[in-house]
Amino acid sequence: MSDPSTEPASEHAAMQQRFPVSLSIEAIGDQRVLAALERLTDLEHLPIHEHADVFVDVHRRLTDALGATSDS
Repeated sequence: MSDPSTEPASEHAAMQQRFPVSLSIEAIGDQRVLAALERLTDLEHLPIHEHADVFVDVHRRLTDALGATSDS
C-alpha cells in the first residue's frame, strides 16, 4: 500500500472506511492484557509496513500473559 500522504484524499478516505484502525479498549482486569491491547492503538500512527511488528509484539505480550496465568 502506498503512503496515505501521497494518495488522493477520496481514495484515502475510502480506505479508512473499509479498514478503520480506531480501537476502543474497555477496562480489562489483567494489566498485561490491557497493555498489549493498548499497543494496537499505535497502528493508527504507523505506516502499514510497520504494522507487522506491532502485531508480533501484541501476540508475544498476550502469550506471555496467558502463560503467566496458566502457571499460577
